[in-house]
Amino acid sequence: MSVDALQLRLSTIAAAITEAHATLDDGHGVELSGLEEAVRSVCDDIAASPPKDGREDFEQTILALLGDLDRLAQKLDQQHQRLATGEGLSQAAQTAYAGNNRDDDGEPN
Repeated sequence: MSVDALQLRLSTIAAAITEAHATLDDGHGVELSGLEEAVRSVCDDIAASPPKDGREDFEQTILALLGDLDRLAQKLDQQHQRLATGEGLSQAAQTAYAGNNRDDDGEPN
């Protein structure tokens, strides 16, 4: 796999992580089912690439992704703790039902 293709896949993963952060910041839950496999797959492909293909070029990108994933894990843990103690349930319910309380044009009723 080419360096450019691997960089594109890493960028796609970074964008998914950024979107997950924003979704959590808005008080919503996130779906991360495909993220683990995407990360595993790209890491396997990088490890299998010849050293001359610039594997070292990926080091900083991967380190940045690791930091972003760690921060995402912390946010998920904080959200879980808030919900487990009942904090934020009202906000979660309001957020969940807000989308159902709209007219045909998407405007709030």
